[in-house]
Amino acid sequence: MALSARARLAAPLCVAVVISACRPEAPAPQPLPEASGALPDITAGIDTLAAELIARNPAISGAAVLTADNGQLILAAALDGLTPGAYAIHVHNGTSCAGTNTDSAGARFSLPGDAERLADSGQPPAGAFGGFDVGSTRQAKFSIEKDSDLEPARFLGLAVVVHAGADSASGEPTGRLVACGELRPIAR
Repeated sequence: MALSARARLAAPLCVAVVISACRPEAPAPQPLPEASGALPDITAGIDTLAAELIARNPAISGAAVLTADNGQLILAAALDGLTPGAYAIHVHNGTSCAGTNTDSAGARFSLPGDAERLADSGQPPAGAFGGFDVGSTRQAKFSIEKDSDLEPARFLGLAVVVHAGADSASGEPTGRLVACGELRPIAR
């Protein structure tokens, strides 16, 4: 006896309904236990972050490391393949380094009161680390220290951005994005 096309399509569905009807009933979901205080600090123990600095120009490569010591944030970097000249390095709020300008990396990282501290004491914003120069070797290796009570974990997931051009007194970049990378914990 030949089955019609409709019957051939319906047969597996009928079998599935019969099988599922024979399954034992699933247990009722249990209530979640009561929360016991504050959530754990997932950044505890993160004391050093690193970023591979990537550029659209494949001749440029580098890395940056952010750590803290005795009330100082320390940003150390090594870059190769840069055109001789002045550059600035900052931490930005974004994590994307997709564009050729800082829009993809977000605005420069700042804290409430940074503008007032700059006006009162000339202290640059939290994400501004300063400038560096590149000579004829096309390489830069430097370490910049700044007074801060922030821990490196505060910068977790943010972008380190290298800008072309000298750093301004306000910490604002003066040039295009040259290289960028996301700060991630160093595995121990």
